[in-house]
Amino acid sequence: SSCISAGSGYYVPSTGATSRTPCAAGTYGASSTASVCLSCPATPWPGKYQDQTGSSTCKDCLTGTYAASSRSTQCTAQPALAVQPLLEAKYITLVIDNTDRRWQRFRVTLGIWRSNQYTYDVAASFPREYAADETGGILDVSTNITMGYLLPGQYYYIFVQARDIDVTDSSWDVKNFTQELAQTTCGCSTSDNGPPTNLSVYQHLGRVYFTFQDASQCESGFIFQRDGASFAPAYDVASGQACGREHHPKTLFDDITNRDAMAVGVVHTYCVYAYSRDTISWAQKESESANYESDPTCTPFQIEWEAKVTGHVVLTPEAGGLPVRDTTVSWSLDGGILTGSTLTDVNGEFAIYIKTDLITSEFAEMVLTVSKSSGLVNHSYTCSGLPCTSHTVLVEQMTFDRQVHFVDVSSIPFFGYVYVGGTEHSTYLDGCP
Repeated sequence: SSCISAGSGYYVPSTGATSRTPCAAGTYGASSTASVCLSCPATPWPGKYQDQTGSSTCKDCLTGTYAASSRSTQCTAQPALAVQPLLEAKYITLVIDNTDRRWQRFRVTLGIWRSNQYTYDVAASFPREYAADETGGILDVSTNITMGYLLPGQYYYIFVQARDIDVTDSSWDVKNFTQELAQTTCGCSTSDNGPPTNLSVYQHLGRVYFTFQDASQCESGFIFQRDGASFAPAYDVASGQACGREHHPKTLFDDITNRDAMAVGVVHTYCVYAYSRDTISWAQKESESANYESDPTCTPFQIEWEAKVTGHVVLTPEAGGLPVRDTTVSWSLDGGILTGSTLTDVNGEFAIYIKTDLITSEFAEMVLTVSKSSGLVNHSYTCSGLPCTSHTVLVEQMTFDRQVHFVDVSSIPFFGYVYVGGTEHSTYLDGCP
């Protein structure tokens, strides 16, 4: 008699055996006279497995799966290529998940979308390949790839491919990542789309003016609104990438002299936002077709009572109507709600500018008092030809052309000498008296 072969898928581990043993799952027996079973290999990629006992061969892992180790009883699903693009104004950082530490290399394609055609051009020097990040020869759980020198507010196309660590050739895995439309931000800060900062509003001579700082890298200019409606043309700027530049537009303002629309004491909301004249227009992607506009920056502002009174102090026509400087002009408004004083200048002129939230009526009564002393003499004045020391006028809000005139009729003694011209000599340096 003779021994019987164990048969494919079985083995006999020792001599003198009277039975055979089936190969365990994850192994196989290709020979009919095997003393051991062979492990299903994990290489070459994607590897083999066996989920049954007594098998003479291994099974191939299907596309999208792989054998995590030799002697595998099942294939492991290939991890998804998870990529998170972090978009900034001039950079895109791709954060690639490599938790399973399967990806050894990546290839990135970056495309630049055209503004008037729904098609992109591959950027110069792309596609590019990048090695996965590793520390001490061990793959990190994530890889960061940063692409710089990009255009703010631009649409980009991103395509990422990966290569498994067990792949020894130059092929790329079927798993890939695509983001068709990735738009870089416009803000000078990475966290927003570039709304202006440090907006302040101030009122002067019936106009509301604005100051703010540029925080956008995409704008052609700025739009201003009052209570949600535009009140002036756009304020255009020369540079769209002037981060931090402070603007004080003098030609753009809100005219508040129309009191029907701009009542004193009413609080209005002023907003400013950056905008671009450049337009994205894609027939195939109408939802993305648009102009750039930042978020608005807004601030409340209360319209104040405002007026300006001017005037002058002069001598009588008989005295030549000359201006009188350093005359004190004191004033009080509505019984002393506001008071103040000023001096006439070399032209005998004075100006009183008032801006206050203490008055809400249309008119306010102003009392002006003039005074001056020359030595021991107190000056005297007339108002409209009548002696006066003060003058009362009714001042209307948002008017800046009210004028008041005083005539100085004082008689002031003075001392001097009269000399004959051309008679100067050593005794009379100024000439003969």
